[in-house]
Amino acid sequence: MKTIVQTAFAEPAHDPGLDVPLTVHVRQQASTNDALVIFVHGLGGSRYGKKATWGKFPGFLFADLPGVDVGMYRYRTLFERLRFTRSVDLEVEARVFADIIRDASSYSRVILIGHSMGGLLCKGAIWHLFQNNAREVLTRIRGLVLMATPQLGSQRLPRILWNLSWDARALRPHNKLVTSISEGFVNNFNERVMDDVPGRIPLPTYAVIATADHWVDRLSGELNLPASQTKNVTGSHTSIVKPPNNTNDAYQFVRTKIQECLKRTVTPLPPAARTVAPVSQGGGNYRVIAFDLDGTLLRGIEFSWTVVWKYKGFPSEVHKTGMRRYLRRITTYQQWCEWACNQFREAKLYRKDFPDMVKNITVTKNLHQAISILKKDGFKTAIISGGIDVFLQELIPDADQLFDHIYINKLTFDSDGLISGVETTPYDFEGKATALEVICAQHGYSTSQAVFVGEGFNDEYVANKAGLAIAYPPTAQGFNRASAFEIPEDDLLKVVEKVL
Repeated sequence: MKTIVQTAFAEPAHDPGLDVPLTVHVRQQASTNDALVIFVHGLGGSRYGKKATWGKFPGFLFADLPGVDVGMYRYRTLFERLRFTRSVDLEVEARVFADIIRDASSYSRVILIGHSMGGLLCKGAIWHLFQNNAREVLTRIRGLVLMATPQLGSQRLPRILWNLSWDARALRPHNKLVTSISEGFVNNFNERVMDDVPGRIPLPTYAVIATADHWVDRLSGELNLPASQTKNVTGSHTSIVKPPNNTNDAYQFVRTKIQECLKRTVTPLPPAARTVAPVSQGGGNYRVIAFDLDGTLLRGIEFSWTVVWKYKGFPSEVHKTGMRRYLRRITTYQQWCEWACNQFREAKLYRKDFPDMVKNITVTKNLHQAISILKKDGFKTAIISGGIDVFLQELIPDADQLFDHIYINKLTFDSDGLISGVETTPYDFEGKATALEVICAQHGYSTSQAVFVGEGFNDEYVANKAGLAIAYPPTAQGFNRASAFEIPEDDLLKVVEKVL
């Protein structure tokens, strides 16, 4: 750690480099402050220079909070990793950062602020400290601020990059590292300010979400946090960490939360021999159950999108060509959905068309009775679908009462009822597995305690993630291979028998 003495925040003439991961800006040689805020940049970011990640952010805090010293953390990322001998994975970087936090023992109050992958690094360092029973150090960490951080990886990272570098592996959706950290946080930390959870370490956590973030979806950015601890601000993935002035919304939110964290009273954590309880499998120990919609809860249908294509008289080759372009990664999922809705608009698709469109589709038998039994047994219920919400509205109008979570594409209509667009779900295909992780994390469960019930080729990813997969009905070969049970009968009570 290197200290930089100055009365007003200013970058040093030369960055001391990777040999000095942490520089701390102080106002006098022997700082009397006991509070330290550490900024951690993200992928390809830097702490200093013309393209510095944080812009004026550290300087504003240095000026507004005289009782706080400001730390700038640097680690190897992106092009600095190109030499393999100098490249280590994010988990190893987290251990280095954890040791630096531990060694900054003159500060009894520490706040971590991470941007993008830097937020994952902060969480990784905290998790490493927990795993090593460094409870005194954890007591000193008074808060965590995540700015545009993909806590479950980035759904928008191109698949071709997933295994290209250590950075890309850390950002890969629901990869092993971020999944283990997220589950560790849910089971061992209390990130919610207003809750007092016995046996969990208090760690007030806040998230800043950019409305125009093309890398981090909102649910991944605010994972497991209540609305009172998140701030949605106008801007891009990179602009929200460069406030133009100290009246900026993102800056004001972060500064206020830092002040609140520094004021909170902390009770020293008693030493504890930490043990991880094994996750029970089967025999009534599942706690979350998620269902596909098209073909599973709704019968007489393969895909709701296909029903619309056929209803409006499109040749099958039109929509099949569009789907092939997505499956070959020529277009993104969002682009595919938007293209489809543009086609529907040109074909004059109205909201009033749907009652006639769904008249031959039925709801699976004993839906209400089965869901009622599951909820009485304490299950959290969900629909994770790449289908269309209007089908759900028409055929299961009380879905909001039956299911605790619903992830689905939402069509929008103009004042005349003509389709105008779509709010695309990030949770189809591979994203279904992420949705299951999000749901489990929100309720403090592991995905091994979750059941997924489906039948489509887009369900294979989530089937491999869940503790139990049930093919209902068994139609897609990939899903069937991943499932433990196949139920050909149209009776949802048969599913209940397998999970209770």
